Amino acid sequence: MTDLGTKYTKEDLISMGRAELRAAHGLTNTSEISDEFLVGEIKKITHEMYDEVGYKPLLEPNSPGYNAIRFYGLIKAAYILEPERGPTSISHARRYDYSNNDLDRLNYWRDRMIRALSKL
Repeated sequence: MTDLGTKYTKEDLISMGRAELRAAHGLTNTSEISDEFLVGEIKKITHEMYDEVGYKPLLEPNSPGYNAIRFYGLIKAAYILEPERGPTSISHARRYDYSNNDLDRLNYWRDRMIRALSKL
């Protein structure tokens, strides 16, 4: 049991985080991203969602809270190797100008995140 109020273990969070990195980058080797960093990011996003919308989501696959975290995580992962770029919060991600080569993909993730947040 994690301190996120979920039934997911640290290993589950790591696996989810690595899956998001692969989806965002097509990476097969993500050794430069530590497991502790991934767990920390997932926890940070979960706490940020609570601060932003007053909802502490359970990481239950396909639930609105899980999907909102997932899509925000994908957006953040797209910028993970370049920390000076990208949105800095869920609120910022909603209105961020994704005008780069990945415009369609990032806009799709943003729209899905907004849809999931609206269902909370």
